[in-house]
Amino acid sequence: MIPLYNKMHYFISKTLVGFIARKPWHSVIVFCSVLIGGYYVISTTSISSTVQSETTLSEVLLITARDSQAQTSFNSVGTVQALSEAGLKTEASGQVTSVNTEIGKTVTAGSVLATIENRTESAQLLQAQGAYEAALAGATSGTVSVDGARNTLLSSQSSAITTLQGAYITIESVLHNDIDDFFSIRDGVAYGLKISGSGKAIQLIADRTAFEIDLEEWYTQNSQATTENVYSQVVYAQTIVSDLAVFVETLSNAEQERSISTDFKQEEKDAEIATIQTVRIAINGVAQGLESSRTHMVGLQKALAQAELSGANGTLSVASAQVKIALGSLRSAQANYEKTLVRTPISGVVNALYIKTGDYVNQGTDAILISNNKGLQIETAVNQNDRNLLFIGDSVAINDIYTGTITAIAGAVDPKSGKIAVKVSLNDDAQLENGTVAKITFKATNSVNITVIKEIKIPLEAIKLTASKAIVFAVDAESKLISIPIELGAVTGESMIIKSGLSADQKIVKDARGHKVGEQVRVITK
Repeated sequence: MIPLYNKMHYFISKTLVGFIARKPWHSVIVFCSVLIGGYYVISTTSISSTVQSETTLSEVLLITARDSQAQTSFNSVGTVQALSEAGLKTEASGQVTSVNTEIGKTVTAGSVLATIENRTESAQLLQAQGAYEAALAGATSGTVSVDGARNTLLSSQSSAITTLQGAYITIESVLHNDIDDFFSIRDGVAYGLKISGSGKAIQLIADRTAFEIDLEEWYTQNSQATTENVYSQVVYAQTIVSDLAVFVETLSNAEQERSISTDFKQEEKDAEIATIQTVRIAINGVAQGLESSRTHMVGLQKALAQAELSGANGTLSVASAQVKIALGSLRSAQANYEKTLVRTPISGVVNALYIKTGDYVNQGTDAILISNNKGLQIETAVNQNDRNLLFIGDSVAINDIYTGTITAIAGAVDPKSGKIAVKVSLNDDAQLENGTVAKITFKATNSVNITVIKEIKIPLEAIKLTASKAIVFAVDAESKLISIPIELGAVTGESMIIKSGLSADQKIVKDARGHKVGEQVRVITK
């Protein structure tokens, strides 16, 4: 075939010879016109052909099995749930007489959210309270001698001094050994809060410094405690302990709201929350001990006053037994009455309300769902092979929009689902609702040494299925696609195991969709 340029040259030469022979005076003008026109046709044709060739070529990216095996990704579906959630159920049967909340309302721990018909339980509680008060009155006016009552009171007061000293030691240890881990302290003065981003930092720092002064005063009073002034000393200690309990709750809220970051892991947050919980338990124990000492002294003081008024002699054995019996009946009545109340054990938002006033419910009926919607996580499950690629702290994609972090991986397979549970915490920018379903994309980097690959795995999109076989594409020296027959194995996530036909370092087209053998392509790199 004669090239286009040669054809055009031949045509121009023949035309010029003939034309000059007929009209010599036009030869120069015609020659120039034809020459310019021919050059334009040749140039535009060549450029158009080149541009068309370059723009119509498909772009392909080449990978190897070794590259794709170093990093893999797979999807899973999970349910968004609250970190703190309580599903309240009814503990008694009967008609719902009141519902004191509504959907979306924020409630505090201990609030009564609904009441079941309890006229009988209320009457029994009132009767038990009367019986207990009668037993106390009988014991007070019984055969307790004045000396016996006075000695009992002195013993209680001495015991209260011991309780007071033990309470100080516990609170001082909790404050300096546990609470101070959250502050920057120098010479008893708090200069900073280690919980970053808290809007309550100024208040917490000021309160921590004030407690150092309170402890010094408490220590001084303890050294001067006697049976005569121990009651006032206990009351003063109760005030400090009560204030400290409120301070710890504020500190706990600040820690709960603290965001997870690369510098502050979920494990660290969990450990600090556990420390605060230990502090809370210790403070509650001290508070109960002080209150028990105070109420015991009050009761014995009343008993001594009654004994001095009546001047009776005898012992408290029978009267004490009657008081205990009455107290047992009172507590039983209180427990039965409490079962008719739907009370929330946590603070949060009412996310579901399953009952309404007038409904008849049985024991164990779902009543209300309370959740802390500020702290959300996603619970999902993966198979055992995929679990080996995951680690706590890995970042994941959620709905291809948001990001999250793996916070927990179960240590064994769930026998019901046959999979391993995984929990993912949501970042603050995730606009997801509690109870919704979300897609999780795990992008796992293989941590093992891939110098020796036991299984050849490639992405599913790199495989093209024909009528007779499965193939992958490679690119030859002329930038054309050639086929490589392969034998397929099992699917793992979004990859497939190749039994034979492919080596770990063979370069293949990453996405075979829409391509065919012999197609001219352009190789790109990313």
